[in-house]
Amino acid sequence: MSDDIERRLGERSAATLGQPPPDLYRLLARQAPWALDGYLKMREAALREPAEGGALPRKYKHLILVAMHVAEKNRWGAATYAAAAIRDGATLEQVAEIVAMTMMTNGQAGYQTAGQYALAAAVEATGERHDG
Repeated sequence: MSDDIERRLGERSAATLGQPPPDLYRLLARQAPWALDGYLKMREAALREPAEGGALPRKYKHLILVAMHVAEKNRWGAATYAAAAIRDGATLEQVAEIVAMTMMTNGQAGYQTAGQYALAAAVEATGERHDG
């Protein structure tokens, strides 16, 4: 089961995030494959496009995840989902607005620890140049 879960994890991560999964999930696949299997099933259902039965386009789901990760001060998640949102059709302006909105309730701390990395990842994903 572990090999199948790891394969699915790699495929889903490449398809939705455009990168390999973090090692922490491989560890979970080896030690508690049933837990990762449940997580992957929930994730696959939650990230469905409208044509697949989802209610929101994936780019909006990724924008929501950017806001959540900035609020949680999670640098990796904020940057990863910002780049994924751009790949799925969000604009740099949309990512910037989402990051700015988190400052209303989360203040500068979220921007400093995660928001700036989300913006930098979005700029990089668009191919634009950023200085900072």
